[in-house]
Amino acid sequence: MSAAIPKGILGYARYKLKQISYSKESIEINVELERDSRHNHLCSVCNQKASPERRKERTVKDLLFHGWKTFTKVEYYEVRCKQCGIRVEHIPFIRPCARATKRLEEAVAWLCQHLPLTVVALYFSLNWKTVKNIDKAYLEHRFEAPGLDNITVIGIDEVSYRKGHKYLTCVFDLNDPHLIWVGLGKNKETLSKFFEQLGKERCKRIKAVAIDMSKAYIEGVKEPCPHALIVHDKFHLVQDFNKVMDRIRIDEFKKADEEY
Repeated sequence: MSAAIPKGILGYARYKLKQISYSKESIEINVELERDSRHNHLCSVCNQKASPERRKERTVKDLLFHGWKTFTKVEYYEVRCKQCGIRVEHIPFIRPCARATKRLEEAVAWLCQHLPLTVVALYFSLNWKTVKNIDKAYLEHRFEAPGLDNITVIGIDEVSYRKGHKYLTCVFDLNDPHLIWVGLGKNKETLSKFFEQLGKERCKRIKAVAIDMSKAYIEGVKEPCPHALIVHDKFHLVQDFNKVMDRIRIDEFKKADEEY
């Protein structure tokens, strides 16, 4: 059986394995990679073909290999992109300017959901600040701010926190149901911040807004989107209807007591 490691298992797309060395004293494995010249240089922003400018090297930390710390040294280029200017070359397994591979970042981020930062840092032999930065960067990339273009139908509601003493205003895109904005408070001023961020042109595209019967929300919608149809959700309509029915019922009981 061959002792060679299949390229696909290593996960170094667009690169060739140049050398592997190790140190028993520090329990480290050092992997050195070189670009596969068969592939074009790509911009890390737009992923389009770019011209190489200057050769550089970077050493990043990779996943543990049988308990051994693993470091990967890669060569790459600063490239000149027609759209983006001077950028770092696209490396499939490393984010631009990152000091760890994507798979290590994903492993760190996943463990951070279940364990304290200090425990994750100890497991991967990382500084806890490094773990914090990796987790933050991964979350920002994974849950980047949603786009506000092509929004035509929105829903607005409030949620309470801190035992009901504080409120957040939440705005949803109802065409492709997902949360697009959150603001502190539940008044007209809070809602106006969303429409300021949305901009006048995009406000004109809003066709309908689903909200409860809060006067603050109604006023907050009418000013920036006077043409939008305001739709009150079923829950609050039924809730208010039941309140009216309760008042009528109480009044009728009182009348019946007086008559008999």
